[in-house]
Amino acid sequence: MAQPLKPGDLFPTFTFPTVQHGTLTVPADLSQRYTVLLVYRAHW
Repeated sequence: MAQPLKPGDLFPTFTFPTVQHGTLTVPADLSQRYTVLLVYRAHW
């Protein structure tokens, strides 16, 4: 089972599809020091 991140932990590498039919690899594609990442779990 996955464990929650603790303060100071690095975000694990994760690749997922975007709404523009591309992919986003976190954290490699995020160049800013602070980022807000919204994930919508939905099915249309």
